[in-house]
Amino acid sequence: MDYIEQTLTNIRKTMDLFKKNDLVPIYEKIKSANKIFAYGTGWAQQNAISELKRNFLNSGKIIDNIAAKRELDMIVPYLSEEDLLIIISLSGDISDIIDIIRFLSMKHVPILSITNTQFDHNELANLVPYNLYFLATEYPIHKTMQVSEDPTSLSALHVLCEAFFFDYVRQISTRSSDKK
Repeated sequence: MDYIEQTLTNIRKTMDLFKKNDLVPIYEKIKSANKIFAYGTGWAQQNAISELKRNFLNSGKIIDNIAAKRELDMIVPYLSEEDLLIIISLSGDISDIIDIIRFLSMKHVPILSITNTQFDHNELANLVPYNLYFLATEYPIHKTMQVSEDPTSLSALHVLCEAFFFDYVRQISTRSSDKK
């Protein structure tokens, strides 16, 4: 498998999916949210959240990064329908936080999931009102190298997060100038 070609394909397909979404409701929720929190289920997902946080800070929106499940447990009672929770997960398999997601859904807390499109019928995406998808590719090298598992390329996730921010800025500024 050619890494460069596969990465370009993943990014192209991720951007095609991104352009097909009706993003206005998500952008309106970001714009109106009292507080925005983000939780990543792994290291790479946490890195993507750090980039989202850095980018959105440029627009005056502060995203609080929830670094661990224990922190998520602690913040749950304080979340309301005026806030937004972003969860980035590769597979959307959220067995360790399923009860939290269900509870927040009952409280009508808006949640945006960002998950791998190969798992588009995943538990997380099915439980939340807002979804974005990216393509990821696992590279089978464990048989030839001494690694415990095959690495997964999440390049398209990082491109998606950046496109998400810049499209948000474009949409919000366009909508603001239309009202003048």
